Amino acid sequence: MMKNTDSRWGWVAKSFHWIMFFLIVGAFVAIDQRELYERGTAERDWWMTLHRSLGLSVFFLVWLRLGWRLTQTTPQNFGGYGMAKMASIGHALLYLLMILVPLSALLMSQLGGRPVSWFGLFEIPVWLETNRELAGQIKDIHADILAPALFVLILLHIAGGIWHHVVDRDDVLKRMLPFWRGKDL
Repeated sequence: MMKNTDSRWGWVAKSFHWIMFFLIVGAFVAIDQRELYERGTAERDWWMTLHRSLGLSVFFLVWLRLGWRLTQTTPQNFGGYGMAKMASIGHALLYLLMILVPLSALLMSQLGGRPVSWFGLFEIPVWLETNRELAGQIKDIHADILAPALFVLILLHIAGGIWHHVVDRDDVLKRMLPFWRGKDL
């Protein structure tokens, strides 16, 4: 089933969810792996290119994902009003950070005078005037605030799914699994 129903996520929504998850985890892994290599080495540059490419992928896909979500039914929430409100706020913050984290990185690169390659297939050229001081400030916000906040929200999102599965014993976690069919309510 391609589209969402009142009780299930369709395969498009599930695909967006899991593709975004793997892109974001890949970006975190790539930036971590980069630190294993000396500055100026081809390996370090490769990991950084991968990090930027995955981040750009998140930035482009989040808009498609938002468009899809806004045009689809959202399956009903389980739990009380408090849980539904927390889930709603958490999802809004996740979307916001999936935009702000790569956007801040793109601005940082632009202001640093560096074009950004997407897997070597095309390059986003520099179109802003170089301002290394501002680029450094944005780097600090990107690396010290936005990216860690995204990481924490993802962990809370996972914890919420586990809570639903283990404590509430409902289908919230299962219905986002790629091959779970479930039943319509």
